[in-house]
Amino acid sequence: MTSPVVTVTPDTEAAEIARLLAIHGIKRVPVVLDDRLVGIVSRADLLRALASEPEHGHTAIPSDHRLLGALGGHLLHGQHDKTAPAQVAPPEPALSAEAFRTLVADHGHEESAKRAAQQREAAERRRARVKDLIDHHVGEPAWQAMLHKARQAAQAGETEALLFTFPASLCSDGGRAINVPEPEWPTTLRGEAAEIYLRWQHELRPQGFHLAARILDFPGGLPGDVGLFLIWGG
Repeated sequence: MTSPVVTVTPDTEAAEIARLLAIHGIKRVPVVLDDRLVGIVSRADLLRALASEPEHGHTAIPSDHRLLGALGGHLLHGQHDKTAPAQVAPPEPALSAEAFRTLVADHGHEESAKRAAQQREAAERRRARVKDLIDHHVGEPAWQAMLHKARQAAQAGETEALLFTFPASLCSDGGRAINVPEPEWPTTLRGEAAEIYLRWQHELRPQGFHLAARILDFPGGLPGDVGLFLIWGG
């Protein structure tokens, strides 16, 4: 409350009440009759009353839009006081070329870390794949599926078909002999890859088919996956 207390009477004009609120910077004013408190008028009450009056009614604030603007400003301020403070965005760092270079370097570090994590995950998948290929054998259904795939390739006009892919680490030398290539590369095969080679040697080689091994990719500059290709043309 202010001291002395600012009051109005039931007969006080709305424009006068608005003026008092704006001048004294208060949110509400007591209504007094015969030295007794009979009510309180707030800014919200006053604005609602003014809005409900006809445009040319006697309670409208006569052509003094600055007074209504001041009152409305106080009302908005009062509303903000009742709610949580607005979130303020943190200030931007200092603008400089050095700061930008630091951002570029940070991005490079993040990308390097991401690539390293992806390479670790890929290596783990290859290790799991190698273990699986060593522990399992090529069943007859799988072998027939490979031959069916080769037949479809021939029907499409191809002269070779990719029968099987496996990590280079399945080879005893990590795929080096295949990459060179060396004539002894079949001796480096292990697991299912070795079984496919033996089946080609006993079943398909006498029928005029050839088998080739190629490195398919080089993650990190090292042999990644190897493909065994059944060849019947050329």
